[in-house]
Amino acid sequence: KSLFDSPEGNLNFSYYTYSDRKDKHREEYKNPDFISYNLDASDILETNWNQSKIEWRERYWGFSKENLPLNGRLWVPEGDGKFPIISIIHGNHSMQEHSDDGYDYLGEHLSKHGFIFNSLDQNFLNGSWTGDFRGKEMTTRAWHFLENLKYLEKLNSDSSSVLFNKIDLEKIIVMGHSRGGEAVNIAAKFNNLQTYPDNGNILFDYNFNIKGIITLAPTDYRYFRNYDLKNINYLSIQGSMDSDEDSFFGIRQANRIDNESSSYSDFNILIEGANHSQFNTSWGQHDFGFPGKLLVNNSNILPGWLQRKVLKKYVFSFLKYTLNGNPNSLEILKKSKNYTTQENISKKIISRSNVGGSKVLFDFEGDELSFNKNAKLEFSDISKIKLEKLKFRGGKNQQNSALKINVSDSSEFIIDILDETRVYYYNFLSFDVSNDQDTAKLEISFIDKNSKVIGSKKLKLFNTKIDLNNLKFNYLTEERFKKRNDINFSTYYIDLENKDFNSILFKFNKGKYYLDNFSLNF
Repeated sequence: KSLFDSPEGNLNFSYYTYSDRKDKHREEYKNPDFISYNLDASDILETNWNQSKIEWRERYWGFSKENLPLNGRLWVPEGDGKFPIISIIHGNHSMQEHSDDGYDYLGEHLSKHGFIFNSLDQNFLNGSWTGDFRGKEMTTRAWHFLENLKYLEKLNSDSSSVLFNKIDLEKIIVMGHSRGGEAVNIAAKFNNLQTYPDNGNILFDYNFNIKGIITLAPTDYRYFRNYDLKNINYLSIQGSMDSDEDSFFGIRQANRIDNESSSYSDFNILIEGANHSQFNTSWGQHDFGFPGKLLVNNSNILPGWLQRKVLKKYVFSFLKYTLNGNPNSLEILKKSKNYTTQENISKKIISRSNVGGSKVLFDFEGDELSFNKNAKLEFSDISKIKLEKLKFRGGKNQQNSALKINVSDSSEFIIDILDETRVYYYNFLSFDVSNDQDTAKLEISFIDKNSKVIGSKKLKLFNTKIDLNNLKFNYLTEERFKKRNDINFSTYYIDLENKDFNSILFKFNKGKYYLDNFSLNF
């Protein structure tokens, strides 16, 4: 329990709701603290909501796509001054089982630490027995989210509001779960666009100062545009026992982030044993409904309280790093770790990250395996050297390539730094390794221009293999997910200690490895 403790905040908070007062099902939105308005989504949401039972859906909610409401919850710290805001949108669940109250535990925890927390209602965009949008609503989720931020901006500027001047609009964190995770990634892109890409008659004018993105078990394939993002702090968290989303799709967005400045980093945290639904307290224990849930291997799933405890730890650390530059929080986010549960069962948390601005030596994304403008690779006694495009266990593209090698005890490879790269400008060497051995080791040596070793480092490599036994019978797991393991990377950071070197020598012990993202970091 203590390993994932987050400090208790000492601030009191007030809880508010806002809506257009027309909600038919929830008391908190029938009598809100703030009266909002509705939005016309007819030019964004596809014709007939892509539903076979549109009339029933509209009767249930009491509105159509011409007047989507702005409903939400707010946890606001008490005290003077402005507070950063974290705004979250839920994912797709039964629209009758409302999802926006499932993050109350985050709102209470973070508001005590001086953060405003906002949970937005988009239940009317979710599926039900009437059907599912099948991702056609993703841009509406993103647009509705940005319009929600615009409404909060209005409350902040209203001198008659208790929220007047409370929100620090220079410190906005956007957060999403499942489809909501993909939606906030889309929203971060829409935030900087002037025109809606699917309808040029709709103009955008948002330009919020979004400092960071947090995604929980996100999708990354519902919207056909896979956006690149630039200069943004990013955290994605995924459970290995997620039976709703096949694999860690948040990594795909991380692969599409270009952080040129040392002020921005991305972190991808894989929690062994966490599943999809328990990040939201309203979704229950199971990722599947009846009867499918009877086949889920519940013995491998973390209890909900522990899963949420781990989540709070990493979310809080990301906020402290992103908004305050806290070095201790950075170390928590960077480090892969093993821990033991009360039942003496060993579990892993695997971190793949890219910290600060960097000069990439090799990311293996091109066609040339061993040479580029910054460096070249030399190999010795390595039986297999292959550039491989990686896929997730469900078959979807990881949008990432890596170097696959088979090594013997005498194998080594060298990265030669080309002359124009001044290595003493950088503080760390970083690289990613996928390894499935408990005994794997690596020795790194730095060599100067006179071929002299000027320093070395020995590492015990983290075993990144997780058996993904989601279902009670292995053949069902393999039938559902195609294979039982993904290729997971852990990131290593080596202090360069102001060394002026020309080459880096790597010696692995015998085994099979995937290698990626060799970089020099500030």
